[in-house]
Amino acid sequence: MDVDGVLTDGTLLYLPLPDGSVAETKTFHAADGAAIGIARRAGIKTGMISGRTSPVVARRAEELAMEFLYQGLGRKKLPAFEEILGKTRIPASRVCYVGDDLQDLPLLTRAGFPIAVPNACREVLARAA
Repeated sequence: MDVDGVLTDGTLLYLPLPDGSVAETKTFHAADGAAIGIARRAGIKTGMISGRTSPVVARRAEELAMEFLYQGLGRKKLPAFEEILGKTRIPASRVCYVGDDLQDLPLLTRAGFPIAVPNACREVLARAA
């Protein structure tokens, strides 16, 4: 699944630190984490594929014991998706992908069960199951 706009509301919050650097933070919903935990206990492999890179996302993926985390991909998310398919030997027809934006379209097109969040762009909404 995507991260920004799917597991978060899409807001990017930058906090100034005393040393002059900036920390990025995001807000995740506990209900999403609970649902991911239920899916994992049912034997479903989970992962995040994000165009951006954020330590907060890595921490959330670790907290949720996700099997896969790919970050910093920009608009080139499909190779990560294909790598996951290769590693797991799960056919794309049996994969669910959740996205919200144009860069998610190639993955949504490839996944057997494409899902769009309600605030997704119209092209993604049109592609979703």
